[in-house]
Formats: sequence, structure tokens, C-alpha cells
Amino acid sequence: MGFIAISKPKPIKFKVPKGWQKPNYNLKENPITEEGFELGKKLFYDEVLSKDSSISCASCHQQFAAFSTFDHNLSHGFNNSLTTRNAPALQNLAWQKNFMADGGILHLDLQPLAPMTANNEMAETIESIITKLKKNLCLKLLLEMKLLTPNA
Repeated sequence: MGFIAISKPKPIKFKVPKGWQKPNYNLKENPITEEGFELGKKLFYDEVLSKDSSISCASCHQQFAAFSTFDHNLSHGFNNSLTTRNAPALQNLAWQKNFMADGGILHLDLQPLAPMTANNEMAETIESIITKLKKNLCLKLLLEMKLLTPNA
């Protein structure tokens, strides 16, 4: 049996383009790291976040379409049900003050909870997602690495 060495996460510098405003998202509260980036990418494409493990975030936020839904007006969710909206493009989210079509979600860290728990989208519960993630050793290790901060 081998050992896995876990070191401090490697920070990724967030560059604000010249002439752009400061982002609304507080990067000091949740710094970007290589490990966090890889974890987010893995979770984005992993279908384990949905009730029957058939839908990932990428199912609706299609990479080839600027991470939006390209080929139909409404996204398809759990049991092939239609959602009430089309998946918006995922870009420049650090500058947004609110999320969803009605602006009802006020923080980027909370936004993914809405589609994961909506019955017509991914139809899962937070408790079940946590249980599934704890069972997956690879994801568990990535989650533990993400919980460390560059200042730790």
C-alpha cells in the first residue's frame, strides 16, 4: 500500500483585465488553487451529483456552446423532464451580483445548490450528495485538499 503526500494547495493568480472593475466575488474567502480548480472540473462533469447519477452540470452547460444549452430552449433534467429555464453561459461569474433568471441567488458559492436540488433538474438532496462523495475515495481526497488554504 502506498502513501499519498498532501501538500499545501498551489494558488492560481486571478488576473483582472486592465480597465475592468474589481470582481464582486471575494476571492480572499475562497482562493483559487490548482487543486480546487481540478476538483471543480471533476465535479462539473461527474454525474454522481444527480439523483440517479445520469446528469452532470455539463449535461446542460455544454462546453461547445460556451457552457450554455445550445440545441433546445429548455434544459432537460431528471427523468428527461424539462426544466423551467435554459442553462446560461458560465463566464465572468465573479463579476455577477446575483444568479438565476430571477436574481434569487445572491452568492456564487450557493448557486449550484439550486439545480442540484431542483426536482426537475438534478433532483438530489445535499445529504445524499455528501454521502456519495464520501464513498468516492478520489473525490474525498480532492475535497480534503480543497479544504486546505494557501495560508494554512
